Amino acid sequence: METPPSPPLFVPNPAPPPPPAKSGSLKWVLFIVLAVVIVIAVLTAVTVPAYRTMKRKAQEAGERRLEAAKPKLPLSAPDKAAVDAFGARVARAVNEKDTAFLASVTDSEAMADRVFVPLGDGIDTQQAKRGFINGLQRNASGLFNNVMGSEVKFMSQGERDGFPTVRLRVMFESGAVSFIDLLVRLDRSRTVKAVDIFTFVFGSYATTEARNAMLLMMTKDQSSPLRVALGMKDYDPVTTEALIKMSTALRLGRGEEIVSQYKGLSQALKNERMFFLIYLQGLTTLQSESDEMNDLYRAALMRAPELLGEESATDFLRVDLQFMDNDFAGAEESLRKTEDKVGRDAYLTQMRALMFLRLNKVDEAQRLEREARKMEPDLLSLVDLRLLIHAARKDYPALVNELRELKTARQVVITREQLTEPEYEEFLKSPEFANWEEENR
Repeated sequence: METPPSPPLFVPNPAPPPPPAKSGSLKWVLFIVLAVVIVIAVLTAVTVPAYRTMKRKAQEAGERRLEAAKPKLPLSAPDKAAVDAFGARVARAVNEKDTAFLASVTDSEAMADRVFVPLGDGIDTQQAKRGFINGLQRNASGLFNNVMGSEVKFMSQGERDGFPTVRLRVMFESGAVSFIDLLVRLDRSRTVKAVDIFTFVFGSYATTEARNAMLLMMTKDQSSPLRVALGMKDYDPVTTEALIKMSTALRLGRGEEIVSQYKGLSQALKNERMFFLIYLQGLTTLQSESDEMNDLYRAALMRAPELLGEESATDFLRVDLQFMDNDFAGAEESLRKTEDKVGRDAYLTQMRALMFLRLNKVDEAQRLEREARKMEPDLLSLVDLRLLIHAARKDYPALVNELRELKTARQVVITREQLTEPEYEEFLKSPEFANWEEENR
């Protein structure tokens, strides 16, 4: 089907057909794995003056609060049911843009404790902490501000860092896909609130990235002892300003400005996790615009596993490169390994099916399509997958029946102009397609 003129992922050769946009028309949206790190909106909301005036002071009360926020694990059956209901409700609230609900379930105090308490004894963080909380509370949807407009699916419940978790799949409007864990707490009435986000692709907590960015923003003489203790480097005010500018540019969607700022950094700074994260995200919106940006994006993806660490979903990051190289067997393996980390997921399963289809393993592709359909019958990209499977089998009557079902269910009529993939070449010449065109004149 028709590829958008500026897809989010540049692929020089015909790529595996990705899922359609959820607008109703079946436009192809190329699959990419990098998504905006949710914490950035939080970081930029905290006032820089507050960062720069932090002093050392014990946070014993905060440490007690931090421990008290962790429920006793494993959860009881009623508590598990409450967490499951919370996960489903959060997904629905994002999909329905229910900002009031989302704002009400962000525990900004507990999240701030996770940012500031680990700084240790002697850090006076009250001003900065208040700025952090105020920044969260100013967001209309609290912690979920950066996923608004996305399609979110509740996947499963689990545990991480002493907290119950709600695992979500986030499909951004750009076509990007991310998997996250919401760390949650329950009070005595079983009211559930979110205290942190773990992003699989980057292998990090929102609060950890917030704390690291905060330290980077502090001036050299104020932060040196603390940075040494935490294994971080010192930065002069010029570098601090560069980080602030890059963070702001990311929040405003100014990819060119991010790349320009990053190019001006020293190699040591380019290797710093926070700078690299912002740069990598900026490139996801630019890499289709020119050969230069594509080359930069490719080089960044090659470096990502090393700079982001073993906890990151490095296999997921490799998928883009494997698509670019038409290494469909490698991409299928990477998707399978990603599924091992995040759990069974219909979207990952149908992407694996597309890889097998590109490898001419039609039976395997069809088996995985059936598995994905059982998990998530309403996943729209499965329609495209079935169309391609029918085309690969040259089962044109079945293909036309699928088109009719789509027309009935979604009032969408697929035309010749949308069937641009090579698999459809013979179908377009067939009597079955001629009859389909005649039906829809």
